[in-house]
Amino acid sequence: MPPILPGGFPPIGRNRLPSVDGMKISILGSGNMAATLAQAWIAAGHTVTIAGRSEAKTTELANRVNAVAARPADAAAGADAVVVAVLWEGVSEILDLAGGPGGSLRGIPVLDCTNPLDFTTGAHRLAEGSAAETIAAQATGAAVVKALHMYAGQMWLTAQDKPRAVAMCGDDEAALDVAGRLVTDLGGTPVAIGGLDRARQLEEAAGFVMSLYGKGVDPSTAVPSFS
Repeated sequence: MPPILPGGFPPIGRNRLPSVDGMKISILGSGNMAATLAQAWIAAGHTVTIAGRSEAKTTELANRVNAVAARPADAAAGADAVVVAVLWEGVSEILDLAGGPGGSLRGIPVLDCTNPLDFTTGAHRLAEGSAAETIAAQATGAAVVKALHMYAGQMWLTAQDKPRAVAMCGDDEAALDVAGRLVTDLGGTPVAIGGLDRARQLEEAAGFVMSLYGKGVDPSTAVPSFS
C-alpha cells in the first residue's frame, strides 16, 4: 500500500493509471511549452492537436512537430485531455475561444500548466485564489488539474539523471490519473498533493523557484534533501 500524502491522495504511478496505448491530447497554445509537450507526447505514442489563438502559428507548429492543427473551438472534440499552455494574459481569451464558459470542456481532464506570476520578482499576480481555480470557474464543468507549471518545457526533451517529481493537485481522481499518465510519459514522477485548493501553493512554489533562479541560485540547493 503506497503512503498517503497530505490531502489523502496516494502517489500516482503506472500501476494506478488506465491501460491506454494512445490518448488524444489537445493543447491550447502554440508557444514553447506547447511545442515541447507536443513533441514529447507524440514520441510517447499519443495523438496531439495544437489549437492556438494564431492560425498561422498553430499551423506552423503542428506541421513542425507532426501534430494536428485545429481551431480552439474544435479542441475539445474527442479529446481525452486538454492542456492550457499559454501565458497567463491569454488564458481567458483562449478559454473563451475554446467554448469553456459554454461547457465545451465539461467532464474533460484539463491540465493547467500556466504561471500567473511576475517573472521578474516571482510574485503571484492574483490577489487571492489561483490560476487553476480561475480556469475551473471559466471552463464550466471541466476536471481541472494543476500540473507541469514548475519546469520549463524544454526540460522534458533533455536527458535526466533521475525522474523529476511533478507535484499536482485536483478534485477529480480520474482526471488526476489521466494527468499522472501524461506526466509519466514525459519521464516525470507524478505526485498528487491534494485538491484544487492547493493550487495556489504550487503556483507560489514556482514563484519561489523563479526568485532564486533570478538571484543566480540553483533552487534545488534551497530545499532540504531527505534521501
